[in-house]
Amino acid sequence: MNRIFGMLCLLFSSFVRSNGFINIVTIIVYWFQQKQISKHIKNNSSSSSLLMIFLSTICCLSPYFIWNFISYLYICHSNYLTTDADTIRFCETSWLPLVYNYLQFKYWGVGFLKSFRVNQIPNFLLAFPIVFISIWFITSFRHVHRPFLLPFVASLVVTIILGLLFAHVQIITRLICSSSPIVYIALAALSLSSQSIWTRRLLWTYLLSFSVGGIALHVNFFPWT
Repeated sequence: MNRIFGMLCLLFSSFVRSNGFINIVTIIVYWFQQKQISKHIKNNSSSSSLLMIFLSTICCLSPYFIWNFISYLYICHSNYLTTDADTIRFCETSWLPLVYNYLQFKYWGVGFLKSFRVNQIPNFLLAFPIVFISIWFITSFRHVHRPFLLPFVASLVVTIILGLLFAHVQIITRLICSSSPIVYIALAALSLSSQSIWTRRLLWTYLLSFSVGGIALHVNFFPWT
């Protein structure tokens, strides 16, 4: 029952946000961990575990492809007639109808290294604190004997890479904080392990200003997230 509930959570998270597919990293790493454990204890339940991993993967990926397929049918094969040359070219030449990726590239300028421009330096500074905290925890993980955290660490690594290289860099804070539970462990660990009162104050100032001040910035269309 717990596994079914977990798969439903994965399914709904991917339906709500496209970045829910990143959960597949957690699933794959968790499966490798369970496979190693099964070898040591000579457990014969690997087939059932593999089935659960397969179903969980389907739950992560299916909403993304279902949405893209429905959007592709609507844009390219319905009464909706577009005169946009780029959209017509996409409909005629795309062998994999990833409408979401196309819309991001065309209207939002999302793509590989697209954020690496001089005018994006303020947004990189905005993303720096959470990226620094995340990388600090990742590099410190080898000293933390908590194997059950490894799937979440792997997911965090992939999230950072995707955020820095492929997305708008200003969304990294929201992306990490909404998809990686381990970042809150990192924040708590940094606050408790630091011997400097100024480090703690700086951390709390950042969190409070980002949470409180960010509300005012967000509703005025500033890229605070």
